[in-house]
Amino acid sequence: MARLDQVLSFHRVAERKYELSGLRTGSVRDQILRGHLLVERLFASGEIDAGQPLLVIGGGAGGVTCALTACGLGIDVTLLELNVDPLQTQLGVTTRWLDPTEFDWPQPHWTTGDMSWGRIPFALRYVADDADALAQLWTQAVKDVLTGVTPLPGMLEILFGVDARKLLYPSLGHAIGVKPWPGQPGGVRSYGAAVSCIGLSGERTSVASSTGGELIGPAFWSADALAQPGMGFAPPTTRVRALISGGGDGAQQDFLRILTGKFGTDLATDLGIAQQTAALPVSDALLAEDLGRRAHAWAEPGAAPERAYADWHSGYVRVAEAIWQDWLAKGLNTSLAAAVLRPSTDATWLVGAEAPGYCYGLNRLLALLVARLHAQQSGRPLEGSDAAGDKPVDQVILYGYRLESVTPQTAHACGTKCLGLPHLVNVNGPTTGRHHLGPVDAVVVRHGVDQKPLFTWAPVSEQLVPFDVPV
Repeated sequence: MARLDQVLSFHRVAERKYELSGLRTGSVRDQILRGHLLVERLFASGEIDAGQPLLVIGGGAGGVTCALTACGLGIDVTLLELNVDPLQTQLGVTTRWLDPTEFDWPQPHWTTGDMSWGRIPFALRYVADDADALAQLWTQAVKDVLTGVTPLPGMLEILFGVDARKLLYPSLGHAIGVKPWPGQPGGVRSYGAAVSCIGLSGERTSVASSTGGELIGPAFWSADALAQPGMGFAPPTTRVRALISGGGDGAQQDFLRILTGKFGTDLATDLGIAQQTAALPVSDALLAEDLGRRAHAWAEPGAAPERAYADWHSGYVRVAEAIWQDWLAKGLNTSLAAAVLRPSTDATWLVGAEAPGYCYGLNRLLALLVARLHAQQSGRPLEGSDAAGDKPVDQVILYGYRLESVTPQTAHACGTKCLGLPHLVNVNGPTTGRHHLGPVDAVVVRHGVDQKPLFTWAPVSEQLVPFDVPV
């Protein structure tokens, strides 16, 4: 009896159709790992070989990994890309730092900064750098294959400007078809397998304006000025206030960037976390990670396991509180606040649920610690219970408050140019309804992304992604 390959079954949505877009590929590292693993298993299973080429849809990090890995195995590949170049998401974005290991904290390899610890030669060389630099590096790797500078046993063909959603992918028995072939109304091509890596269809970054229209905040993958003093629109001597709404990694990173100008390893180093990981009380965090990820992985499709998320978060709250008490005992709280916080910035982190959801441990821990430092410096409450009636709220972290709308405090039509303009922010509390805060000078909305997989949702919406490819 043939043994079931779980990598293929995790991603297979139909015979010879595989979906990477309908999974939570939250990091570029995970996309590279999934793409590499999937293609190797397709090759080992015989679904793709010298006579059965591979179709890859989408030219991001995952799609390019699939394509180059297959070519390295001697498989011919056709890659369809909607844009005029691959890797458009990260290209030009110098304000986002990508690191393949730092969010594995507190695992021992978290400071490695590249993917060499697993001894696997990946198709894309991934080392810690800003998003634009990596996109340029990877784009050049693609060009080198196309021009023969880097010869591979398989042939790579890329068709740009192709909208894959307008094509059909019929089953052809022991192959998968594509029709109509671009530029050939009656043409059909066949492939051993098709892998969709089309990425995200859109990001939710807006909030309704009470005067009509929407305030549209900065996109995650954009060259923003949030980490600059005064967020780039006010002198560093002028105190400004920001609201960050969302419970995931994007919201936490931007909360940290606005208050400190940093996140990840750099901020962990400034706070002493990077140097003292072995001595920190991380057992609660490790247990919370294990239980939280398993609860998420095995939840019903479409379910949001809020209780598991709350338990997951509480483990990190205990770790943060233990570190905070150690800082207080050693008198480090004041000096750390002066060293890492920008005195010109206030921030409120609005979490629409009882606790943040699926996110990386290092982001979560740093956000909790910086929130404590900021509460101390600003004299504002760290967090608190729901206020009664339509009253202002001023906690640094607001759990269970949902962003409802904004009200401009100066006459303007809300849109994409609201950063730096004051708005009153209207929120709904967990039990007592409408409240407000502000005015705030910047509203950053990180409410997730819209996923629209090309084929359909993968059978398993989440899995415990390996730190590296098994050897």
